[in-house]
Amino acid sequence: MLVGGIEQSEAGWLRPKLLRVKGELFLLQSSAAVRETAEDLFRQALDAASRDKALSWELRAAMSLARLLHTQGRSADGLAILQPVYERFTEGFDTADLKSVKGLLAALGQTSSRTTRDALAGRPPVRGRRRTPTRQILDDLNSIPSGLAHRPILNPG
Repeated sequence: MLVGGIEQSEAGWLRPKLLRVKGELFLLQSSAAVRETAEDLFRQALDAASRDKALSWELRAAMSLARLLHTQGRSADGLAILQPVYERFTEGFDTADLKSVKGLLAALGQTSSRTTRDALAGRPPVRGRRRTPTRQILDDLNSIPSGLAHRPILNPG
C-alpha cells in the first residue's frame, strides 16, 4: 500500500497528503463504514501534517474533516478542528484554500444555504469555473511526484 510504503521512504513528507486523498476517495463511496474510515484517515492526515509542521496540508486535512463532520450534523466539532488551524495563518488569505476555509467556517455556523452547499463541496463562493470534489481529488493525485504515482493508493483488499 502506498501510504505504508511512504512512511519508510524518503518521501514520508507526502504522508499527510496521501492520507487525506485516500479519505476523499473513500468518501466517493456511500456507506457509514466508509465514512468512519475516511474520518480516521483525515484525523491521521491532520496529526501527520501537524507533526511535520506542514501547515498547508494540515489546513486541507482539517477542511476535509470539518466538511465530513458537518455532513454528519457535527458542525461544532468541525469548527473546533478547523478554526485553530486557520488562525495560525498570517498571510495568503487570497489563496483558494484560505478562501474556501473562510466560506466553510461561515457555513459551519449557518443553516443550509448556497454558501453552505458551496463550502461543503469544497468550493469557494465565487463566480467562474468551479472544481468538483472529484476534480479536486484528481488534481491532488496529479501533484504526487511521478515516481510514486504508479503505486496503488487504496489497498485492493
